[in-house]
Amino acid sequence: SPCVAPRRPLPAMAKGGAGKGARRRHLQPRSSRPSGGVAKAEAGKQARRNMAKQARQAKQTQVVAARRAAADAVPPRVLVIVAAGEDAQAEAIGEQLLSHAAVADGATAATAARQRFTVLRPSRRVDSVLDAMKAGDVMVLAIPADGGLDACGEEIVDAV
Repeated sequence: SPCVAPRRPLPAMAKGGAGKGARRRHLQPRSSRPSGGVAKAEAGKQARRNMAKQARQAKQTQVVAARRAAADAVPPRVLVIVAAGEDAQAEAIGEQLLSHAAVADGATAATAARQRFTVLRPSRRVDSVLDAMKAGDVMVLAIPADGGLDACGEEIVDAV
C-alpha cells in the first residue's frame, strides 16, 4: 500500500542486546567516560561499609549498656550482725562497715568495686535472729571481749 513506508532491516546488535551507545562507551577509556559505573559502585561500597560499621558500633554500645544494667540489677549481699552478748557493739560494727563504703544510704552501701551490701541488725531474740539468717548471705557474730556470752547469747549461738 502506498501509505506505508517499506521497512528497513535493523542494524545487527552486539552481544547481550547492547545498542550503538553501549558500543561507543565500550571503546572509550575508563577515565574519559561520563560519571557512572565505577564511581557509583565505589560510593555504594563505601555506603555499605559505613552502614556495617555503624551497626557494629550500635551493637557494641547496646552490649555495654546491657552489661552495666545487669551489674546494677544484681541484688546486694545481705550482712547480718548479731550481738551475742549484752555489751557487744553490733551497731558500732555496722556503722564502721558503712563508713568504709564508697557510697552509703541508710543500711545499703556500695564498695569501690561496685558491689552493694545491706546490713541487718536483728534484735537479740532467737526468732528474729533466725529470720534474719534466712534472709542473709553472711552472718557476723559479735561477742564482747570482756563479758563473754550471756544466757540470751548462748541461746542464739545454740540455735544457729
